[in-house]
Amino acid sequence: MVLQQQTIEQNEIINEIFQIAKEQAEAIKTINSSIQQLYASINILVDEAKNLTDN
Repeated sequence: MVLQQQTIEQNEIINEIFQIAKEQAEAIKTINSSIQQLYASINILVDEAKNLTDN
């Protein structure tokens, strides 16, 4: 009975860990998206700066 209760508690902890991992994965996706947007903005600024120096 004690072993069964420990197994249940361990499964609950494992489920919590998986939930945290899922939340972290979502946060990483958001960060990656932000980085991609930032990179695109920087590229636009670089192109504009090149145009200014070319003219």
